[in-house]
Amino acid sequence: MLRRYFISWLMILLAGVFVLVHADNLINSQDDDTKAYKQAYNLILDEKWDSAILAFEKFIDTYPESRWVDDAHFWHCYAMEKKGENPEEVFACYQKFVNTYGKSKWTNDAKANLIRLGQKLVSMGKTEYENRVRSMKASEDEEISLAALYALQSIGDEKASRAIMDLYRKSKSKRIREMSVYVLGSSDAPEATKILIEVAQSDADPGVRKKAVQMLYTKIRKKQFPL
Repeated sequence: MLRRYFISWLMILLAGVFVLVHADNLINSQDDDTKAYKQAYNLILDEKWDSAILAFEKFIDTYPESRWVDDAHFWHCYAMEKKGENPEEVFACYQKFVNTYGKSKWTNDAKANLIRLGQKLVSMGKTEYENRVRSMKASEDEEISLAALYALQSIGDEKASRAIMDLYRKSKSKRIREMSVYVLGSSDAPEATKILIEVAQSDADPGVRKKAVQMLYTKIRKKQFPL
């Protein structure tokens, strides 16, 4: 009987040691990936794009299950863009990130970069990217939707200004309304001027009304003194 208790106690003790060792190894592993991520991110801060690309590629291969892996993928795309790599390849990088890490804290940043790159590619004659930008205008995130509409307006989409007006009227966010006013101020559509007058007269926020007046004044100045 005593021997049985001793064996049971020994097994419990060994199991406890195993758990402690395993936990210690896990902590060290997490420490390692955090250190590796910070080292790679410092290369972003130092604008060493080539080194950052290589560092994040190594990080992704070494720590595919790390809590930093989505961050690493985003900064890898960002470094590619800053290095000046082919915009289509950078676009594909951001698109893959958005598809894979839809709930990442960097998703909206990646979508905004996709919109900007898409607009650039269209201006380079890659008209197929216009549809990709267009697909983002219905985003649930108002800022992303507005950014896409602004890009489409710049590309020459006549419907974009009207959609921006609708977004302004529906939004309760002061920031979105201010951004909408700014975007409408850059539009040549007659409807854009009408809604700016409406905003200047009736928006609930004095800051938004002031912004509308400023954009109207800028429009008048451009007509009087065209470049």
